[in-house]
Amino acid sequence: MKFVGAFFFASVLLTSCGEVNVKDLDEDIETKEDAVEALMTIVEAEMSLESEAVSWGKRAIEINVRSSEIGKSKSEIRDIYRKKDWDLEKADNYEELEDLKEEAEDQEKEIAKELEDYRDSLED
Repeated sequence: MKFVGAFFFASVLLTSCGEVNVKDLDEDIETKEDAVEALMTIVEAEMSLESEAVSWGKRAIEINVRSSEIGKSKSEIRDIYRKKDWDLEKADNYEELEDLKEEAEDQEKEIAKELEDYRDSLED
């Protein structure tokens, strides 16, 4: 999963976090005290979301670090075959690499669609 995809994934998860119900709070406000209670509920929801966001934020950082490691390894391998002036398309197993790249692209599209559908379901 690419770094941008990871942040999209994290944003979808963060929008789904929080156990304090904040929908329709405005419907029951008839006094100043009701308004204060509603605002207290909002602050509790924000606090709950922030607490849950810490673990997701840590996971996003881990994904970013892993993505950097993968990118560095990819670059090092690329340097090797370029220095040796190898034409990888002539390798016996190059077609397998192409197939795997196609599979990765398909997976990326499926993940993006799944996350988009999930986000849409939260907005309903």
